[in-house]
Amino acid sequence: MLNPLFKKLSASTKELVKSIRELSRSQKGVWQKVPFMALQADGRTGFSDQYSRAYHQGYWAVTSTVRGGSYSVYVDLETGELVSAFDPRKEARDEDVLMIASNLNQLDAVSLVNKLSIDAKQPVGHYYNAQEQEKWRQETLKEYDLKPTEYRRKVSKKEVYERNSIAGLID
Repeated sequence: MLNPLFKKLSASTKELVKSIRELSRSQKGVWQKVPFMALQADGRTGFSDQYSRAYHQGYWAVTSTVRGGSYSVYVDLETGELVSAFDPRKEARDEDVLMIASNLNQLDAVSLVNKLSIDAKQPVGHYYNAQEQEKWRQETLKEYDLKPTEYRRKVSKKEVYERNSIAGLID
């Protein structure tokens, strides 16, 4: 006979995954600020793949979900949904979402926006041309129609999937 704790733990796991997804979705309005703020912060002392992904594609990689050397979960910055990093057209797998459970701070969108705000106030490094950086920033703002308080993706989820396929990041 199967130990009744298996059934209980399975139900608890499903509830935990549901709650983690809900936590991320509940911050949709804050997540939508991330692409704009990531652009403001990027290119000051260097460039970040994480920041670039935010303003180019509209995804934030959840660092506790690295599997096989690649992220497995992104936050969709337009919706707050947890999606597959390999194919953002799909919901993130439950087992990958569970990897976030002991690192819930990684889904704290308010803290992230605050950190990006601090990074955005850093001066441009002396090894960069500050005027060129500002020109690049303004061009990127315009190209992706980034706004401080709302976000609408300009790159399709299918395009992101196809780029991942080419890079060999198929799920």
